[in-house]
Amino acid sequence: MSGANGDPFDVVKYEVEQNLDKIKKQFVSIELGGGAQRDLGVAKEQLQSSVRNIEWDLQDLDETIAVVIGNRSRFNLSDVDIHNRRRFVLEARSLAQKWKERIDQLGPVAAPHARNGNPVDEISAARNEEFIQNEFQHQEMILRQQDQGLDDLAKTVQRIGDMGMVMHRELNEQAEILEDIDSEMDSATNRLQLLQRKLDQIVAQTGRDRLCLIFWLFLAFIILAILAVVL
Repeated sequence: MSGANGDPFDVVKYEVEQNLDKIKKQFVSIELGGGAQRDLGVAKEQLQSSVRNIEWDLQDLDETIAVVIGNRSRFNLSDVDIHNRRRFVLEARSLAQKWKERIDQLGPVAAPHARNGNPVDEISAARNEEFIQNEFQHQEMILRQQDQGLDDLAKTVQRIGDMGMVMHRELNEQAEILEDIDSEMDSATNRLQLLQRKLDQIVAQTGRDRLCLIFWLFLAFIILAILAVVL
């Protein structure tokens, strides 16, 4: 009982749906007086057995969901897929519980001839049909509410994604601005270094000129001193 990737969910789901449909048909048949009274006990046992099979299958489905969640890469299922599986298990378990309660309440049924226009049978059949119809309407309402929740979640995710894109663009723009500032700072640093080198050259050149001037002045002083002594 395994799928292409070892996932038996669809097979077990099909069995659950078949059992639910079987219970519905058997229950309607009993409510309409389709069997003799001596067969009621057997019919109830069959219905109860079908409910137990559904409960066991739903336990198996819970286990398969846990396995899928623990090994996403193998089964390649999205969050929506897992949500739909959990929703099916929840709804099927709720429906099975309601059928179980209805089956436990089954009492003696009328003999086959009582089906010919018996008002009690007609009322019972009408109540049963109303119960089934209300149950389906309730399940449909739950599905619509959950679908609306999924739509709201998708819109929220979309809004978050849009905000992320805007933030990404703003960060890129700020990164470009910072890169431009960094380039300008590098250029300014290079210009300052060039200016510093020129200043150092000027200072060095000025120092050499000053030494030459002192030397010539000293030399001139010596010459003047000699001339003064000689004269």
